[in-house]
Amino acid sequence: MSQIRLWLRVAPGGVVEWLCRDERGRVVHGSGGSEPPASWPRVDETLVVWADESLVLRRAPLPASGRARWRTGLPYLAEDWVAGDVGELHVVAPQSLAGDETWVAVVERRRLDGLLARLRELGIDPDRILPEAAFLGPGRAADVLLDGGHASFASGSGLAGGCEADLLPMIAGQPLESLRALATGAEEVELGAGRIDSVLRWISLQPVDDGLVELRQGDYARAGQSGAASGWWRIAAVLALVAAGVHTLALAIATWNARSGEQALAAELEADFRRVFGPEERLVDAAFQIRSAFARIGPGAAARAEALTLLKGLAPMLTADSRLVLQGFVYAEGVLEVAIRAPDATRFEGLREQIMLDRGLQVEIGSTAYEGQEVIGRIRIRRSV
Repeated sequence: MSQIRLWLRVAPGGVVEWLCRDERGRVVHGSGGSEPPASWPRVDETLVVWADESLVLRRAPLPASGRARWRTGLPYLAEDWVAGDVGELHVVAPQSLAGDETWVAVVERRRLDGLLARLRELGIDPDRILPEAAFLGPGRAADVLLDGGHASFASGSGLAGGCEADLLPMIAGQPLESLRALATGAEEVELGAGRIDSVLRWISLQPVDDGLVELRQGDYARAGQSGAASGWWRIAAVLALVAAGVHTLALAIATWNARSGEQALAAELEADFRRVFGPEERLVDAAFQIRSAFARIGPGAAARAEALTLLKGLAPMLTADSRLVLQGFVYAEGVLEVAIRAPDATRFEGLREQIMLDRGLQVEIGSTAYEGQEVIGRIRIRRSV
């Protein structure tokens, strides 16, 4: 089944012409008349060509990169071209940005709102609204369309739009003879323009591609529109979501690494705690308990370092026999006194003799207490002079 397009042209005076063509270019409904039908035919796409004199197009250079950001700054670019508040202007570029420069369309929002209201009255919700001048200029079939004393044009100087035909040479900045012109009236043909029977019929035969400026973008995109008109907005949204996802993943990996490192440090700290205090000592907060034990030694850094050195020398002897438990320790004036729980007196005496094998230490036995066969003995250790 062939695709049917409904074409409407809104002339400068507000007259609306329409016709339907199939994909082969054949007119299947209407003949370019201005009277709306009793009911619009079923079509695949509706395009409105707008020839409003307030609609201006300018050629603008494109950046080599960052074109999505360039689009967001278009209103401020147009501020240098027209007199008006940026917030009151609708400024758009083609959906496809190719080459080194492109056309940019500028129109007052109130004018576009008025056009959409007029079309709604006719029962039309167009898929695209295209400036008439967008079909003209370099790379197109003509530079000027003359119709009923009005001219739509695209000049080589980078300006396009509409004006009264008498003003065209002045506004375009070049003589009419230097432009490829087409006209509907006999008096205009005498000026050197080629003859066409209808502007709408001529435009409806021109190619429609993403290089044309389309006004239904941004705030004016159709509800639920999924076509290319809102494509760059969707691409920007997808890129933002991807960036957020990557950032979230990076944070998750960093958090996981931090937690893994924290767990490894906690395990190492608990192992050190067990070596010092024994497997039966209740572990609440290893760092706090160790800091509390060392706080009793005194504020001197040298004293704490000496106590830690003596404890490190004692730790391998305790861990060699799991039944030997360090109950506690006190360090004062160069002497480390440790309380050891042993399963019997023989084990306790064996520990003392093992410590005495280190000729760099002096070892003394302090008080000894018995709980059944278990022995809780105190050993005082200092460095040999």
